[in-house]
Parts: sequence; C-alpha cells; structure tokens
Amino acid sequence: MACYRFIELFAGIGGFRVGLETVTVGEASEPSRFKCVWASEMDKFARKSYEANFGHTPQGGDITIVPVANIPEHEILTAGFPCQPFSSVGASKRDMGAKSLTVIVIVTVSVNPDCR
Repeated sequence: MACYRFIELFAGIGGFRVGLETVTVGEASEPSRFKCVWASEMDKFARKSYEANFGHTPQGGDITIVPVANIPEHEILTAGFPCQPFSSVGASKRDMGAKSLTVIVIVTVSVNPDCR
C-alpha cells in the first residue's frame, strides 16, 4: 500500500490534515495512506490548537522566509491560504498586499525542482 506524504501551509488548526488522515481507500479498516510530514502556521493561537489536536506544533513565523530546503519531501501540498486578498468584500479586494504572496509561495514550494 502506497503512503503519500503531505505538508500543510497556512495549516490553521489542521482541517486539511484531518480530511486526509481520515480518508480510507478500499476496506474501511485499512489505515490512512496519507501522512503529514510538516506544517506551517503563523497564528500563535492556531498553532496551540494544532498542537492540542496532533501532538506537535507547526513551524511558526513568516512562510516566505523559511528556506525551501528545510521543507521535507512530499507528494501533496495543502494550503488554507488567507482569503482576504481575493475577497470581494471590503477594501481587501483593492489592496492585495503581502498576503497575495501566498500563491507565489505555494507555487515555489510545489513546482521548483531545486526545492529538495
């Protein structure tokens, strides 16, 4: 049985992780084929909740300064990236600011062949 490693960017409290780790393929008694190998979350309260949920704390701080070489090999990348830059509500749609860089981070981590 193949196991797929995944990382979570902008992990929040681990919603994508719960989804992947509870997926079963084939018989319901088979263990999950998905394993989280790394997570990142900037919000300190979300990191505390994540730790309570999974027993370890995600990487904190600004994801844009984490060296890509420090991110483990993985087959799947999940990202609950901030929606404010893309929202149609309020001033956020006019001023995308630094949060719009999250899409660039995701593309860099997922497609750059020199990442690993």
